[in-house]
Amino acid sequence: GGGLGRWGPVRDWPVIPVGIFHLDDGRLLGYAALQENHFVDGGVPETQHNYTQAAIWNPATNSFTEKDLDGHDIFCPAMAFLPNGDVFAGGGGNDGNSHKVSVFEMKSKTWTRYPDMDGGHWYGTGLSTDSKMVVIEGVDKLQGGQRPDELWIPEVSNGFDFSKPWKRLPGADLKGKVMRNPWYPQSHLLRDGRILLSGTSNGMYVMDPEGSGSVSFAGNRNKDRDEEEAWGASTIMYKPGRLLAFGGVEGWTPSENKPRTSLSRVIEIDARRPNNVKTRARASMHYARGFQNAVLGPDGKV
Repeated sequence: GGGLGRWGPVRDWPVIPVGIFHLDDGRLLGYAALQENHFVDGGVPETQHNYTQAAIWNPATNSFTEKDLDGHDIFCPAMAFLPNGDVFAGGGGNDGNSHKVSVFEMKSKTWTRYPDMDGGHWYGTGLSTDSKMVVIEGVDKLQGGQRPDELWIPEVSNGFDFSKPWKRLPGADLKGKVMRNPWYPQSHLLRDGRILLSGTSNGMYVMDPEGSGSVSFAGNRNKDRDEEEAWGASTIMYKPGRLLAFGGVEGWTPSENKPRTSLSRVIEIDARRPNNVKTRARASMHYARGFQNAVLGPDGKV
């Protein structure tokens, strides 16, 4: 009561939806991995993981429709909506899948596989601009989880024709700049088509995906610290030019034992000079959190 909302009944999905997309027809597309309830199958080598269990939920009828993807395990991919409402999935899914590309096409309600990307992106970030897909960071599992130098270089699609080869952006090499950990870099599309990289380290950068690419320093998230808790934090654009960043893990090395933080701050982007990014501290959360989700409501609240 009191306009605060309430939880509805539990919905039993046929898969554990580690990722969910709110489709433009009001239904939800959720995907798991090779198994419907686990991302590892002890009887199947990682190099043979080539299937994704997925389903669409229709909230109007409380019914599910299986929409499995054959040939591509998309567990932890770079994902994004395309301008026409289709869903892009690039990389993910353990050895042998981090180069693959699939698209869920809204018109046919089916998955389509496309030729591989140039590099591997497991836990990468995908952004759809007006003219292309940009994929940033992630781990190349075909390289045994190592970080070859070229994987610090983002790559872009040829328009939205995924049958054509992808192109690297050597001018936007991020090595030694922004990503202390390559998993899901916090990236935000700006009005002029450039991209603000606000994490996963203290330094923030603006990347231009045009031509051969470029990258320039835009300031620090926290001027009082060398090591900001950007790893495991949530950063969400709650209105044009304003980001809310909160929570995270102290230090960037993955560990369940690392302390979480309750810190929060606002990141302000100057529309006339996107490289001029300012931050200011906000009131801390009541509880320390790391690896949390954040949702922007229709009323502008997070």
